Amino acid sequence: MGNLRELLGEIPVFYRYLLKQFFQNLLLVLLTSTFLGGILSSLLFFNIAKDIHPYVLIKYVLSSVGAFIPFFFPLLEFTAVALTVYGIFKRKLNLVVFTFGIPPRRFFLPIFLTSLGLALSLMLYFEFVYPYAGYVQKIAYWEAKNKAVNEGVAENFWYKLDGNRFLYFRLINLNENLAFDGKYFKVNGDYQLEWVIEIPRARFWVEGEKIVILANKFLFFSERGKRPPSPLKLELKYETKLLKVKNPQFFSVGELLSLLTLSKYAGLNYYPYLWELVKRLLLVLFGAMVPVIAFIRLFSSTGSEEFLSHIGFLSFSFVSFYVALIFFQNAVGKVSLNPLYGFLLLIPYLFLFYKTLKGD
Repeated sequence: MGNLRELLGEIPVFYRYLLKQFFQNLLLVLLTSTFLGGILSSLLFFNIAKDIHPYVLIKYVLSSVGAFIPFFFPLLEFTAVALTVYGIFKRKLNLVVFTFGIPPRRFFLPIFLTSLGLALSLMLYFEFVYPYAGYVQKIAYWEAKNKAVNEGVAENFWYKLDGNRFLYFRLINLNENLAFDGKYFKVNGDYQLEWVIEIPRARFWVEGEKIVILANKFLFFSERGKRPPSPLKLELKYETKLLKVKNPQFFSVGELLSLLTLSKYAGLNYYPYLWELVKRLLLVLFGAMVPVIAFIRLFSSTGSEEFLSHIGFLSFSFVSFYVALIFFQNAVGKVSLNPLYGFLLLIPYLFLFYKTLKGD
């Protein structure tokens, strides 16, 4: 903090001006992206909708923007930094800073604290807003297509019952009312299994406000528990939140951590939940580095040609991160690559971060 006070003591007016311009440009970029995202979402809605309902259109557009904007937030930060530095160059304020002999790296701490605050805000967004936005967007999509909610195939179905009991099915065919590769188990307070029932196949149907699940064949595993009677019959409360099971991105960070822990103890595939956590953390960490790298490299430019050269290099580097992220996500889904290897995607940017601070 002493370095920060020293820096602010040397150029307090310029730093406050810089911060003000950055947030103004970031707000402008966010509003522009929201507007363009709303237009694209509207066009997509009109392309898929069988019946146009204004309420569904508004819900689809707003939720789509809320679900996709955070993934591109680091790129929006980069754009805001580029606009800010360009404005400084246009007003020749960079020459004033260089005249006082202050190198761009002296701005590291305040810029890093600002980017860290934005990264934490993004983490909170992933926890509280993003899961709900994605869920609403999916519901609005089905409403626009007049597609019944109980159609299609759901993956990684989870349901929590009372008494620390959980029900899981790897696949559910909603058209034929069949569920496959299931586990019904109970855990204690330390997430240790007390008993497990494996259900290769089950039928289910809706009776009033309940979902009834019937399994004629099952395997019971327990050291002291009593085997339930056959056929196994379970009744669940019918709630629309069950739709969240198809996509891990519909869960908050806390819910993902709980499902990850339960999956590991129950011997289930926990990679979908682990990858969703890793992906969000990668975006948060990436978003914390982007403003620092972009500002120091762009601000150190001595002319328009060097400025444009840095813009091109950084644009290619940052977009490459998203390309690598997509390829890695496909590898996790198709060949079950360990999601923790995803942190390797940050190594080039950590190296770039280090080189930028050294001034190379």
